[in-house]
Amino acid sequence: LYGFGRGPQTPGGAHPHLGWIAATTSPTQTSGPNGDFGNLFTYGNTTVYTKLAWQSYLETKYGTIQSLNASWGSNYTTFGSDGGWPKKTTGGTGLLDEDGSSPWMGNGSAGLVGASANVAADLNAFLAQIAQQYFSVAAHACRTAYPNHLVFGPGSLNVETYPQVLQAAGQNLDVVEVWVEPQYVSTLADAYNTAGKPLVVWTSLQAQPDSDTTTGWGAISSNCNLAAGASDYDYATQDLRGECYQQLVDAYWNTQGADGSSPVVGLDWWEFVDKIVGGENTNFGMVDLYDNAYDGVEDQIAKSVDPWGHPVGGQTANYGNFLGYVQQESVSIIERLSGIF
Repeated sequence: LYGFGRGPQTPGGAHPHLGWIAATTSPTQTSGPNGDFGNLFTYGNTTVYTKLAWQSYLETKYGTIQSLNASWGSNYTTFGSDGGWPKKTTGGTGLLDEDGSSPWMGNGSAGLVGASANVAADLNAFLAQIAQQYFSVAAHACRTAYPNHLVFGPGSLNVETYPQVLQAAGQNLDVVEVWVEPQYVSTLADAYNTAGKPLVVWTSLQAQPDSDTTTGWGAISSNCNLAAGASDYDYATQDLRGECYQQLVDAYWNTQGADGSSPVVGLDWWEFVDKIVGGENTNFGMVDLYDNAYDGVEDQIAKSVDPWGHPVGGQTANYGNFLGYVQQESVSIIERLSGIF
């Protein structure tokens, strides 16, 4: 799902365009990643069916290779292979030999930079097919197994995801999950306007300097001003983290679609406890590694017991109160909902 992330208009950089990846990858693969640990899985079937689907799409649309070449300004000799992949080393002249080195293909590793207009249109249309295939199959499987549940997902989508992907998500899911950097939260409505379904927002904030963790996401912010578009993920203190959380949830509440609706139905918080595995050492949590809440009471040097008799404290420093702000915001949301219903 990496290519279902941020599109080319994102200030932080784009994920690959999956239509372009399919068009330029080898028609066969013998192995690929097996999980997140660098292992390789050997394929019993080496055919890359997405590349063949790309071939089929173009054959159906253009009929002849001459018509495709006239539209694209290309010089392929066949819709199949003629010389082998990759063309830059084999001299292959078939569509299936395309490796991205042809000038009309542009660069799809971060959008479709330099691709000719007709090539870009076809790649975008094929990206829509890829997304439609994924979401329709996944959503059907979920509904078959759990017919009485809403289908959410997936967490890899961004407000700046390629529109073809957001549209396919909206056509197949009941609720679409997206994430957005705090400073770009004003673009949240755009994702709803494109997908046309209610949204859940993936959310995370950190305060690395006011925690036992050390590895943050970007520079440390000493203020939280979402209205000015100047705040990111990581803050100087737990209290500032809490203030920004309140601003962020208020921004979710105030998001309005072009149809006048309030499309954000909730948020997905990452995560319950600070994370130190997988190469990360990050203050994602509502509690730290000692199970002390970031409430300005448990996350302290002094040791004590909580109201249930469990030991708390024992930190290397005294940390601030994030959860107090979370609690205030939750109460505020409940009061606002009570006023509506």
